Amino acid sequence: PILGKNYVIKFFESKNNKVKINENIIKISCKKKIKMKFIFISWLKNESKNYLTKRVINLSKSTDIKFQSVVVKTYKARWGCCTSKSEIFLNWKLILLPKKIIDYVIIHELAHILVPDHSKKFWFNVEQLDQNYIEKKDWLRENGNKFIKFN
Repeated sequence: PILGKNYVIKFFESKNNKVKINENIIKISCKKKIKMKFIFISWLKNESKNYLTKRVINLSKSTDIKFQSVVVKTYKARWGCCTSKSEIFLNWKLILLPKKIIDYVIIHELAHILVPDHSKKFWFNVEQLDQNYIEKKDWLRENGNKFIKFN
């Protein structure tokens, strides 16, 4: 899945390395078959960085919470974090989740700019920004593990 939509992945040997999406098919072409996974993961990371950066900017504007920067990287056991300098770090594997879950994670991190811990005040702020956050938090707890272990 990418952004909550399921795709079929097809691999092709080709002179050029490229990834194309056509409806529900992801076509991965590359010179050597052994590099296909690397090409695909690199493409996913790039797509994730573009999407997540845009979503942080949009959600920051709509919530009126200012951040300093967005960094997309690989984590093995977390979806994101926020530093005391208002820097937001997000796991590239978020791209595998439904959009509403991604937005919940971003809102969660934006709320940490206001309150750095998980106190009642923090969760109050999250609820003000996303009234359905509990269902999304529960979804992530129940389903997130299979996505975060993707590599």
